[in-house]
Amino acid sequence: SGNFVIKNAQWRDDVSKRFHDALCFEMEAAGIMQDTQALVIRGISDYADPHKSSHWQDCATGAAVAFARELL
Repeated sequence: SGNFVIKNAQWRDDVSKRFHDALCFEMEAAGIMQDTQALVIRGISDYADPHKSSHWQDCATGAAVAFARELL
């Protein structure tokens, strides 16, 4: 996780290569994790590029909720 938001496809690809072909990035929980121990469960809703839209947010939310329920 990191304190940044990826909006540039080239930068995303460069970071992915640097971290051994990472498939996804968590970009918002780093601040919480500095002060607390927690498990972050996220749904993936976009490709971190300029074509980002809210279309897939409901699907990503549902996937994260389903996983959390199974985990518990």
